[in-house]
Amino acid sequence: MHFRPSLHGKTTSSSHSDHRPFEGTRGILEGRKDVMNEAKDAADRKIPRPNSDVDIRNATGGNRDHSLASKLKLWGFRDSRKPFQVRQLILPFTLLRFPTILFAGVLVGGVLSWYNVVGGSLALILGSAPYNFSPNVIGLFYLASVIGVSIGCLITGWASDALPLWVSRRRGGVMEPEHRLWLFVVAIVAHPVGCFFYGVGASYRIHWIGIAFGVGAISLTLPLGTSLAFTYVLDSFEEVSGEGFVSVILIRNSMGKWSINVDKASVSRLY
Repeated sequence: MHFRPSLHGKTTSSSHSDHRPFEGTRGILEGRKDVMNEAKDAADRKIPRPNSDVDIRNATGGNRDHSLASKLKLWGFRDSRKPFQVRQLILPFTLLRFPTILFAGVLVGGVLSWYNVVGGSLALILGSAPYNFSPNVIGLFYLASVIGVSIGCLITGWASDALPLWVSRRRGGVMEPEHRLWLFVVAIVAHPVGCFFYGVGASYRIHWIGIAFGVGAISLTLPLGTSLAFTYVLDSFEEVSGEGFVSVILIRNSMGKWSINVDKASVSRLY
């Protein structure tokens, strides 16, 4: 048994007192001997322990022979640490009251919505005057999306972990889920710039290079916003991260469907 050594200060003595500097130390050593003797006696006691895995199985009832039908059942065993199925079904809707889930869902839904706008209007814009591009050329415009997504993946894969670690070192070594949100500055700049070049540029009939640049900038935020949202939920709600992902997807799909309907109505009025 290990004992932490005690710290002793300076002992002052005077001619008018009979203080003995080593009297307290002797008491400490005697107390240590008593503790060591008690620990030795406890170790010498014969404590009953399971001799093999058979005893453990007998105690837990794990040695029962299961039939083939019981082994193939899709239900029956449930982990006691997890909530019941009805509660687990309601949990994604319950998590919608947390600001973290709402922020992540709106972030992913906003990125997806604008990309749906691009996918639904790109052919109408480039196929009309003054561009009048053929379907083959319009398909090549999606190379801008490939370039933008590739750059976004490179930034996200490296900086999503490196940046929070750097911030945590500067703040006493404590890492918070919000440290990942600093990377969102890139999306705040790139996404409005891409929407400006694509939307406003198409309305003013600018050169097609500006439209391609806008498509690439919007596509850059796809992996960036998605990775930030899901890792933020995972760090904040680690125990219920699966249900949190379901809540984020519910918001994302609702916003994506709404953007498709709005996009069709807007483009039909312009062209």
